[in-house]
Amino acid sequence: MASVRFRTRLDLLKAIVEMVFGWGGLDRREWRQFQDRCSRQTALPAWYPYLKPDRHQVWNRFSKEERARSAKALRRYFEAVVDAPTLDLNQLFFRAFEQQGANFLAELLPDFKRRIRSESWSEVISALASFFQTEHAEPRYDPKKSGSTRRSSFRGIKNVRFAKEFKASLRRYPPGGRSGWQLVWHMIRSGAALAQWDYDFGKALCDIGVLEFLEKSDSTDPADTLRAWEIRRDRFSQFVAVLSGVGWNTFDYVLRDLGYPGCLYLFKVDSTNDALIERIGSPINRDRSKYLDVLSDSGILDQYPVAVVNMAIYAFCSSSCLGFIERVAPSTAGYEFRFQ
Repeated sequence: MASVRFRTRLDLLKAIVEMVFGWGGLDRREWRQFQDRCSRQTALPAWYPYLKPDRHQVWNRFSKEERARSAKALRRYFEAVVDAPTLDLNQLFFRAFEQQGANFLAELLPDFKRRIRSESWSEVISALASFFQTEHAEPRYDPKKSGSTRRSSFRGIKNVRFAKEFKASLRRYPPGGRSGWQLVWHMIRSGAALAQWDYDFGKALCDIGVLEFLEKSDSTDPADTLRAWEIRRDRFSQFVAVLSGVGWNTFDYVLRDLGYPGCLYLFKVDSTNDALIERIGSPINRDRSKYLDVLSDSGILDQYPVAVVNMAIYAFCSSSCLGFIERVAPSTAGYEFRFQ
């Protein structure tokens, strides 16, 4: 089987970043269409300048058809997140519940927003928070009570304002994925947790100092990456903890695509990133500090911020994008990428 070899982890990780962020040379038509969309944006993510209209030499080993398919996959990946800086922060709040196949912002929530004639996403959060009663207030999710609009938790909100509209939206756009109904349950609970900030996620981020941290942080010094994570963990863990079903990985994902310089410090250690790090010889068990240590020791953070590396690994390895993780393996000479 043909392969390309990399002597060090740095060489491998650098190739992954440059293959993903330098995808513009794979298919010029796809790249132009992506750039046309970006040119219409009023603001772009902090990681956007790292995208290049180049083509890493490894791509030359792929067929023209494979490069075209990869370009389409990468375009879809980046287009799905490049508009984040233009979104209302309260709209962005709902990205925390886009997991395991559920995408409430695509259909369910816009439909509910139209039904209640809401003028803002903060009003949507407030409406959802009003459903925080009966089984929604219990400490654990129970699918027997909250797994459909006919279960007791939804019958219990029958007389709550906008309950009829929400159930109608749920019937029209049933929660998808393995845990869609559980994500709805978490979404309601997290909305209720924003009561002291008038159900305004942006106000909460401002009041507790998250936005100030992102505005003032400078990610140009790689030695600061671990310190930045430790500072965020110490300062904001109490807030993250009150958001039901939202851990640090999800919280960083929600804010990562904004335009603040500190967003380049944000990352998530999901199963995809964890699997690659283990595959190249360092099991970390999704430990965020260990993940940063491995990247730092490799030297990749001297060249790219962690958010860029993190996104590149996900896009490179995930089956929903390039799906190349099975092609990466240790070898006697370091690491290799195998071609099919």
